[in-house]
Amino acid sequence: MNSILATILVTLISAVIALPASAQDVELTRGFDIVLTGPENDAINKNLEVLTRDVTNAMGSPPRIARVRDIPSDLKNAIIVVNGPANAIAGLPQLEGFERHQLYVHSGNLIVHGADELGTIFALYEFSEQFLGVPPLWYWASVSPKPVEAIEIAADFRFDSGTPYVRYRAWFPNDQDMFSPWRKLSTLNDEILYETMLRLKLNTLEVDSTINYSRANQIHRTTRTIADYGLYITFHHPSPLNSRMRDWSAYRELMGQPPVDQYMIADLPQLEEFWRYNVRTLLDNGIDKVLWTVNFRGDGDRPFWVRRNGGTVEDAPTSMTERAALMNDVVARQVEILRDEHGGVFPETRMIFYDEIADFMASGLLEPPAEENLIWNYVAARRDHFPNDDIRNQVVPDGIKLGYYMNLQFTSTGSHMAQAEGPWKMEQNFRYVNSKNPTPLTFSVVNAGNIREHLFTLSANADMMWNFDQYNSDRFTLDFTAMYFGSSASAEVASLYGDFFDAYWEQKKADIPGFDRQYIFHDLRYKQAVVQISERFFDPVVMNPLTDYPHEQLASRTFRIVPADYGHMNQVEAVISGTASSAERFLAVAERADEIIVSMDRQYVRFFNDNLRSQAYFMAHLNLALHFYISAYIEPDTSARTLLLIKALAAAQEARASLHQRAYGRFSTWFDEERIFDMDDFVDRIAATLEQVDSQK
Repeated sequence: MNSILATILVTLISAVIALPASAQDVELTRGFDIVLTGPENDAINKNLEVLTRDVTNAMGSPPRIARVRDIPSDLKNAIIVVNGPANAIAGLPQLEGFERHQLYVHSGNLIVHGADELGTIFALYEFSEQFLGVPPLWYWASVSPKPVEAIEIAADFRFDSGTPYVRYRAWFPNDQDMFSPWRKLSTLNDEILYETMLRLKLNTLEVDSTINYSRANQIHRTTRTIADYGLYITFHHPSPLNSRMRDWSAYRELMGQPPVDQYMIADLPQLEEFWRYNVRTLLDNGIDKVLWTVNFRGDGDRPFWVRRNGGTVEDAPTSMTERAALMNDVVARQVEILRDEHGGVFPETRMIFYDEIADFMASGLLEPPAEENLIWNYVAARRDHFPNDDIRNQVVPDGIKLGYYMNLQFTSTGSHMAQAEGPWKMEQNFRYVNSKNPTPLTFSVVNAGNIREHLFTLSANADMMWNFDQYNSDRFTLDFTAMYFGSSASAEVASLYGDFFDAYWEQKKADIPGFDRQYIFHDLRYKQAVVQISERFFDPVVMNPLTDYPHEQLASRTFRIVPADYGHMNQVEAVISGTASSAERFLAVAERADEIIVSMDRQYVRFFNDNLRSQAYFMAHLNLALHFYISAYIEPDTSARTLLLIKALAAAQEARASLHQRAYGRFSTWFDEERIFDMDDFVDRIAATLEQVDSQK
């Protein structure tokens, strides 16, 4: 055992030792000590394991870790980690504000100090980024830390994070068709989500449910892992009080009751027990960093009066007024359950105004409980992501805590294979909501299940939620590109990102004054357009072939093409014109990326290709595929139609090939189980159409 470490472990004197401040530089060499003051802490220990890996990768050997109450005055070559009050070390300043953290030199050592558990965790990752050169997206960006012989820290070094603007800063990884199978390949793949969030200084993960109904009082293994990392848990809008309606039958079986295929409104007393069980189970398992949700939705992201397999719940009310009244009653019951399970104190909780609940809110029929700790969580409009009617048309009372949910990715019509919303649109959304009353935004969440495609905007969101007042998307983009692509290329790549997002086809003009890119044609809309046209390709031609999903709540929302906005007579004309212009813009971005990548430092090439270049090529070819396909649809001449279909198929194949440029090394299987877009089906539909046209010659 090293003599310094032995001194630390043996010399635990009872008096508090003051460390005299001195202007002394710090040098940390291989095998330096990390000294933890205060009691054991599972979450800090877990993240310290990650820091140990960072140090080992950079310096070739791990640090040595000691846990003490009192610090010897002759300690050198060490980091001193202070979690919470600094009472154990006289002369150190106290920290005010949640999650605040500081790094500074004191008496020849580096102090890593967090005001609370998460503050300390963030401080550990701040050290890794600043002194080991490990950026938050290191794993996704294929970055390997550069070898470090020794870490030199100037005596006057000081970092102070300040306090975050937004209390709960969340990600919701939904629709994980690519991410989910990939994360099963290794422990690091599985847990990199949590590590990335903490490196970005996010603190909350939104999940569907935490309960394992195979045995009583059981939670999922992943729930424990989330807690081990120190993150808060919150729940998605179909999961009030940690309870998905799809689990109602499994819960009944666990309780020795006969399974059912559908709940009824008459089951409310039993549903209350279901909700209470799920609250109590989480708390009984020691999971106490929870931001609860209350609302009442049906099975499978549907209103409570709609069955999962279609039709209406038989005893559900039929009028909007009656449905809203039932919603108010149910939420009041859920509030009392939470109050009861928390010893008479209502914990911080959010009510999510999603879809039909937003309609109730916009109509003045919803009455959120008058609770100080209830967050009014507004949600961006569906399919196109901007502040919805409810928050735009309401005066939000002063003192109400606000939350906002924005979807960067969407299951059926949104951005799935390529980023689309961008930091600037994200910033407009959150600034609008924050402006609705003087109370600072309390909760934020962005949805992106396939994390890898959306890392740029996810990172921007994390930065904004901490530094809300100072955040600026242009400045963030310059900082991001300098970090991940080098300072010499930063300005050019930052400009290219802006051009990438501006290349999207805006199929409908904005109807919110000053709102940038309110309506854009996301990649899944291209897929749905090809699906619909392929199913009627050989029927008599109609010039408005794209129709809404049958279950659309609002008319004309699936594609939102408004031909007259740009001087066209019908959808076909609008699509042909819009895709031609968009393809040209994306190709220009891709070709500029080709020029930049040639001279880019090799360490930055892969991430530049993943996050910008190949996505530009993908969207360019996607536009061309739809452009030629819909042109072929209206072309009466068989020979000309065949040539157009050949071009459409070639473009679709190029789009697929651009995706597979991102499949290498640790990401070699990323697209293996891709199914929501289903790129093979996209190509096959065009190929099948071409084959049928050829057969008719």
